[in-house]
Amino acid sequence: MHMRMFTALPTILSLAIFLHLASSSFTKGVEGAENSIIRCIETERQALLAFKQSIMEDNGMLSSWGSHKECCKWWGVGCNNATGHVIRLDLHGNSSTHHYLSAPKVSPSLLQLKHLNNLDLSYNDFQWSSIPEFIGSFQRLRVLNLENANFAGAIPPHLGNLTNLRILLLSHNGLNETIAELLEKLARGETGKSLQILGLSGNELTGKLPANMSNRFESLREFYARQNLMSGYLPLLPSSLEQLDLAINNFGSVFQNPNKGFGKPSNLMKLDLSYNLISGPFPDLSDFLSLRVLNLSGNLIQGGLSESIGKLPKLQVFRAKANSLEGVISEAHFWNLSSIQKMDLSLNPGLSFNFSDDWVPPFHTLNSLVLANCKVGPKFPKWLQNQSLFSEIDLSSASISDTLPHWFWDLISPNLRYLNLSYNSIDGTLPDLSNKLSPFSIIDLSFNKFWGPISKFVGDFLILNLSNNKFVGSISFLCSVISQNALCIDLSYNHFSGEVPDCWNSNISNLAIINFANNGFSGEIPNSLGSLSQLQSLHLRSNNFNGELPSSFQNFKSLKVMDLEGNKFIGTIPTWIGSYLTNLTVLSLRNNNFNESMPESLCHLKNIHFLDLSQNKVTGRIPSCFNNFTTLIQSTPFTGSIEISYFTITGDIDYPAYYVDDVFVQWKNKDAKFNKQLGFLNCIDLSSNKLSGNIPEELYALKEVVSLNLSRNHLTGKIFPSIYEMENLESLDLSRNQLSGEIPSSLALLTFLGVLDLSNNFLSGKIPKGTQLQTFNASSYAGNSGLCGDPLPKCPTDDVPSHGKNNNYKEGDDNLVDREFYISMVLGFSISFWGLLVSLVLSDKWRLAYYGFFNDVKDGLYVNMKICLKRLQQKFVGT
Repeated sequence: MHMRMFTALPTILSLAIFLHLASSSFTKGVEGAENSIIRCIETERQALLAFKQSIMEDNGMLSSWGSHKECCKWWGVGCNNATGHVIRLDLHGNSSTHHYLSAPKVSPSLLQLKHLNNLDLSYNDFQWSSIPEFIGSFQRLRVLNLENANFAGAIPPHLGNLTNLRILLLSHNGLNETIAELLEKLARGETGKSLQILGLSGNELTGKLPANMSNRFESLREFYARQNLMSGYLPLLPSSLEQLDLAINNFGSVFQNPNKGFGKPSNLMKLDLSYNLISGPFPDLSDFLSLRVLNLSGNLIQGGLSESIGKLPKLQVFRAKANSLEGVISEAHFWNLSSIQKMDLSLNPGLSFNFSDDWVPPFHTLNSLVLANCKVGPKFPKWLQNQSLFSEIDLSSASISDTLPHWFWDLISPNLRYLNLSYNSIDGTLPDLSNKLSPFSIIDLSFNKFWGPISKFVGDFLILNLSNNKFVGSISFLCSVISQNALCIDLSYNHFSGEVPDCWNSNISNLAIINFANNGFSGEIPNSLGSLSQLQSLHLRSNNFNGELPSSFQNFKSLKVMDLEGNKFIGTIPTWIGSYLTNLTVLSLRNNNFNESMPESLCHLKNIHFLDLSQNKVTGRIPSCFNNFTTLIQSTPFTGSIEISYFTITGDIDYPAYYVDDVFVQWKNKDAKFNKQLGFLNCIDLSSNKLSGNIPEELYALKEVVSLNLSRNHLTGKIFPSIYEMENLESLDLSRNQLSGEIPSSLALLTFLGVLDLSNNFLSGKIPKGTQLQTFNASSYAGNSGLCGDPLPKCPTDDVPSHGKNNNYKEGDDNLVDREFYISMVLGFSISFWGLLVSLVLSDKWRLAYYGFFNDVKDGLYVNMKICLKRLQQKFVGT
């Protein structure tokens, strides 16, 4: 079974369950528990054994059931100390450890447990069956947890009979009725009056919340219904409500009646309406004085941020990212936010911040600030200086053009998890942060103007991105900070120099991305780099590395992208690339000094999308086995970007979950950088080498290739006529070779072809006519002395008359009077003549009719001639 994992309910829910359970005296029946006083009721024991029999697979969870007579000692069974009745059945599964129950339905044998007040079947697999009706018979039931148990359909109306039910958790199943119908079933009996916690998240519930919800669920304190399909407005909700989570639905407005809101007085402490379709202005929340958590992210809220937000003294978490907020944020918005700890207003590019330099915020507990894509600059916000230690701060793309103040680093908490100042114009040097950052830090200072050497830096990190700055010097600091926690190191586009340090080892077991591209590194690659067995992306392009590739690279069994372009690597292309790096999707060895022939083992790269061996000294023939490149042969669904996923990272804000790779490509005769579209770019570039021999006809099988560049080699022979089967070709460059013969007419069938270069070969004959080939410039065919026809000058025979007659017939492919025409005439005449003759010989009727026809014709001609002669004689006599 594939179990779904979902975010756990808040801590307050667990506490509530504990308090309810604590009110009932019971003994947790755990295997090995010692309590000889409790005696199992035999009918209940048999009911439990019958339930076990109904389970198809228990994955060892029920192994203690039946091992001894006392069922109160079985796993998950809790009994009353005095009576011995089973009052608690906790059989929750655990998908992460693959411990769960699997059955087509819940056995009705549980009906014998008449004293049950707590039933937990969560995180099991009941194979999308319906919630059983008999659960409505457990009149003593106070807690019912069926979360993530693969139930489907509608809830049974009998659940409304549970008059003592306090907690009902049905989240993350396949419930697919309207929310109004579901709540009506619960409210029809007495369940609605007693219910305090209701969890319906992660289902397929539709429709609007009922307008009378406030008086039908008067005791409801927590309502969780995120990730459904509900819509409409929010009605008047129970004033008892303390936590409301309706995120990821289709609600269109916050309040149906803005004057009443949620009712007064409001005890609401948590409100999450994120990722709905809520539009209009920011709501007035002045009366929500108990509010501690407010999340309105991912909606369509417009206009300015209401100053009422500054009147919430207990507010600790405020998120309104990814809306259409605009206007100026000033001190008035924060004047009474004395308890704020986490704030996220990111992805509202119309928001700008304007605080006086001497403003002192009323809060000093802010530890998470996310203002990405807001206008915070041009100066670095000085008011941050009054805050306590930050664990998360994101000021990326915040229009800051300033020197980073020294006091900023004093705000960094030893527990820092996320620091992002990328895409600004911040300059300055980096101090020693070895005692500042946690082992799980994400540091992104990319696309700024930081400069200078880095002697000491972070102690331990998950992701370190210092790309696109002006850092100089050695990167030996990595040896003291990199550990098994590291996932990504990106130092590209700086001015680092020297050799890559030789301090890599197998203990750095999670490192997935190394990007040292576009620096000034030199020397040979250390052999220890090959110990990173989980590496997925390696970028060393545009440096001065030399020597041969380390044989230890064959340990990169998970490698997807290897970009070594623009260095001075020498030797043959290693055979182990094809033998061991079979997960490669991108391989670029462009612009190095590799020599000799390509190894046949390259044909084992069945997942390759982009192969660039251009600008080397490779000799020999193109392997005919390139038709083994599976992804270049058959159409497979693929995203536009090649994304390297990180391991799961959790936190209070949305951390980056993947790394989008990029590579430089010679695309349509221009060098271009591709990242988000790289996955669609199926290319083979073997240009500027010393390849010889014919172009293997097997290449026709590469139907998904969009760019093929074999130019500037010593290739001979003809262009294979089946090239038209490479139907997705957009760019074809065969120039500067020694190809001969005619251009195959099938080339005109490549309807997507936008770039063609066949120049400087020995091609001859007339350029075939087609919708494509005449649209290219003459330069695409230049340097082939034997070629003629549009767009080149006309062929010599184009204007010469055929057979001395004054006609416009042309010789060549378009001449109608050719050898085939004459053959057709001879065959047609012969068949007609002999067919007629044989018919006359074999059929008397046909023969008589035939001769009779000719006699009639003869007689008619004779009579007409006599008449004409008589008239002529009369005419002459008359004159």
